[in-house]
Amino acid sequence: PHPNLHRLPLPAPPAANTLVLRARLVTREEQALTDSLPGLYHYRFVQESLQRELSRASRSKSPLSLIVLDIDNFKVINDNHGHAVGDRVIRHIADSIQRHSRKANVVVRYGGDEFCIIVAEGDLDTARAVAERVLTEIRNSPFADEAHGIPPQPLTVSAGVTTYRPEEDNAFSFFKRADENLLTAKRTGKDRVVAG
Repeated sequence: PHPNLHRLPLPAPPAANTLVLRARLVTREEQALTDSLPGLYHYRFVQESLQRELSRASRSKSPLSLIVLDIDNFKVINDNHGHAVGDRVIRHIADSIQRHSRKANVVVRYGGDEFCIIVAEGDLDTARAVAERVLTEIRNSPFADEAHGIPPQPLTVSAGVTTYRPEEDNAFSFFKRADENLLTAKRTGKDRVVAG
């Protein structure tokens, strides 16, 4: 994997109901906790991170936002070029997302071609700006694999953005609203951010 994909700290397994973050883990633990493909945190850690950040936001009364991203027309890439190319496209997208997210953000791949960015201490406008920056970078960075005869492929992603509403949200409703905004972005033309 690209060296940039390993710059975020990785979580230790939960101990006594407390998540302890540390920068280095032995390989076995790292493999258990990260998605093997792009080296990002995986779905279980999305849930754990969301819960932890929600608790922190509630205590500190600071804003918390979430961006959910999905690669547009990813099935077409896999169908036309095969899964090995699809995997390299995911790495390419993952690198773009991490390079254009604030260091404080947690970036997670939680599905085949889906990612989320937890924007700690970020309001809706901040998160929307992060999402727009990521979409612009991906739009301007076609994927090419000349060595394997793949000409430059234009890529886009769609994004749903929301911010935590402490008076009404739990982790599920928070995530669901971001995901519903993502579906709206997909339905209304893709390659766009829907926030709310």
